[in-house]
Amino acid sequence: MRRGISFTKRAYILLAITAFFNLMAIVFDQLVVQQEDKIRSFDHIVNEQKQEVNYNLYAHKIFKELYFKIHFNSSDLITDINFLTRALNFLNSDLPKKINDDKIIKL
Repeated sequence: MRRGISFTKRAYILLAITAFFNLMAIVFDQLVVQQEDKIRSFDHIVNEQKQEVNYNLYAHKIFKELYFKIHFNSSDLITDINFLTRALNFLNSDLPKKINDDKIIKL
């Protein structure tokens, strides 16, 4: 005769405890996956903002270099205009000069 498998009360308690811990492992695993997904999403947003900040800093650097180029070029231009104005005033004045009037007109 065959005997049937009979579970004792202790076996049912161990089975319930095992099922409970398996269920808890699945729940905590899903919580970790969701948290990692949130972290990845946050990292993506931070990287986009960092890239935008770097782009703006690069643009600021370019505009600063252009400002200095324009400033120094305008300074050179003003210096040249001042020199030419002084030269014209000198050549058109009545002060005694070592240059003849014919050469002044030619200049």
